[in-house]
Amino acid sequence: MVSTGLLPACSRLNQLNTLYEVSKLINSILNLELLFDTTMRLVLQLLRAERGVLLLLNPETAQLEVVAGKEMDKETIRDVTKLSSSIIARVTKRGEPIICSDALSDSRFKKRKSVILHNIRSLLCVPLKTDQEVLGTIYVDSRLSNNVFTEHDRDFLVALANLVAVAIDRARLHQKLEKETVSLKREVVKRYSFQGLVGKNQKMQEVYSLIEKVSRTDSTVLITGATGTGKDLVAQAIHSLSNRRDNSILTVSCVAIPENLLESELFGHARGAFTGATTRKRGLFEVAHGGTLFLDEIGDAPPSIQAKLLRVLETGEIRRLGETDSRKVDVRVICATNKDLRREMEEGRFREDLFYRLNVVHIHLPPLTERREDIPIIADHFRRLYSKTYNKEIKKFSKELIDFLCKHDWRGNVRELESRIATAVSMSDSDHITVDDLTVDEPPETAKGFRESREFFEMSRIKQALNACNGNRTQAAQLLGIKRQQLQRYIKKYRISIPSQNKKDGATN
Repeated sequence: MVSTGLLPACSRLNQLNTLYEVSKLINSILNLELLFDTTMRLVLQLLRAERGVLLLLNPETAQLEVVAGKEMDKETIRDVTKLSSSIIARVTKRGEPIICSDALSDSRFKKRKSVILHNIRSLLCVPLKTDQEVLGTIYVDSRLSNNVFTEHDRDFLVALANLVAVAIDRARLHQKLEKETVSLKREVVKRYSFQGLVGKNQKMQEVYSLIEKVSRTDSTVLITGATGTGKDLVAQAIHSLSNRRDNSILTVSCVAIPENLLESELFGHARGAFTGATTRKRGLFEVAHGGTLFLDEIGDAPPSIQAKLLRVLETGEIRRLGETDSRKVDVRVICATNKDLRREMEEGRFREDLFYRLNVVHIHLPPLTERREDIPIIADHFRRLYSKTYNKEIKKFSKELIDFLCKHDWRGNVRELESRIATAVSMSDSDHITVDDLTVDEPPETAKGFRESREFFEMSRIKQALNACNGNRTQAAQLLGIKRQQLQRYIKKYRISIPSQNKKDGATN
C-alpha cells in the first residue's frame, strides 16, 4: 500500500518534487503486478481522476491488454478497451497524448458509444514510452465534471508515464533474469543430481540412466557397492520414478534382525506360531503389497531366508510362519549388498538360483575414490543442507579444504563425507570452513605433511600471541584476528600450556 501522506497533492509548484518521489517509489518495485497497481493508484490520487486503466501491448499478439484498472468493474474495464479503436489506439500508434475537457461536446468523441453510454466528460490518455518503443498507455477519465484535466496535468502524466515505462522495462528485465537464474539452477541440479544422488562423474551418469530405464519396469534389481555409496538412495529413486510410487517402499536390513525374527518380519506369522506370538502378524511382503520391498545387506541373509525369498520371487506367493495356506503378493523386490555375491556363491554362502533371480538388473555404485571430481559438488550439497539444518551461514569452503577433501581416501564414502561436513558445519564459528574445522580418521600421506607443517606454524603463532599478551586469551585472540572460542579450541588441540601465573588472568578475561 502507498501512504496518501507520502506524496502531496499535485499542484504546479510541487510537481517536480512529486515526480522525484514517485520515481523513487516505482523504481523500488520489481514485481510487475504491484508496479501496475501502484501506478494507477498514484495516478488517480495525483490527478483527481475518477477512474483509470493501464494497458500494455502484448508482444506476441500486438494487442492492448488491461493489466490494471481502478474504480472500474470488470464490465466497465472491458468496455473501456473498446476505446482502443479510437483514443487508446491512436495514442499507442502515434505515441502522443490526447486530452479532452468535454468529451460529450468534442467532435472527436461525442459520437462514441462508450463516451455516451458512460457519460464520460473529461479524459486523458498518454503513451508509456521508452527510447525504443511504446509499451502501452495510461487512460484516466471523469464522469463528474468537465475540465478536470489541464495541459499541466497532461505534461505531468506524460513525464510520469515515461518513468513508469522505464520501471516496467526494469521490472521485466528483473523478472527475466530471475526466471533464467531459476532455470539455470534447475539445469545444474538436473545435470549433477538425480533423486537425491549427486555427481557428474560418467559412471554416475550411467547409473542415473539405468535408474530411469529400470523404473519403468517391475524387474528385480540388485544394487552393489561399498558401504556408504548410497545404495538406499538408488532404491528410493527407482521406487519414486516407478508406477508404484503412490504406495510404500519398505526397507529391512537382513543383517540387523536375528534369523529367528527375520522370517516373521518378512513373511508374518500365525497366532501361536511360536512362543510369544499372541496375535497374527502380517509380514513386510504383505504390508508392501502394491509397492516395493528393499532388502538391504541381502548378502548376509541366512540360508533359510534365502530359500523362502526364492519361492516368493518364483511364485509371487508367501506363507506366514505357522500357516499352510499361501497368499498372493504384488511386490517389487530391490536388493542391495556390499559383498561380492559371486564369491559368496563359490564359497557356498549364497544360493546360486537366488542370485540369478535377484540379478535381473544390476546397478553398481562406484566408491568416491573412483569419482573424486564429484567430491566438491557433494561436499557443497551437504554444506547447504546442514547450514540450513543448523541455522548457520556457511558460505564456502577454503580452497585448501577442497584440495584436502579430493585427496582424502574416504573409506566410508559419501556417508563418511556427509558426517564430516555435518560436524564441521555444526561446530564452525565463521562463515567458511577450513581444513582445521574438519576431523578425519586417517588423512592421506600427501595431506598429512601439509597438515603437520600448517599445524606447527599455527601453534607457533598462538604461542607467540599468548606470550605477547601475558597469557590473556581475549587479547591474544584479538591479536590473531580470531574469536576467543576458536583460540580455546586451538589451545586444547595443540595442548598449549599457559604459565601458571597467567592462568588465572587467562581464564577470567
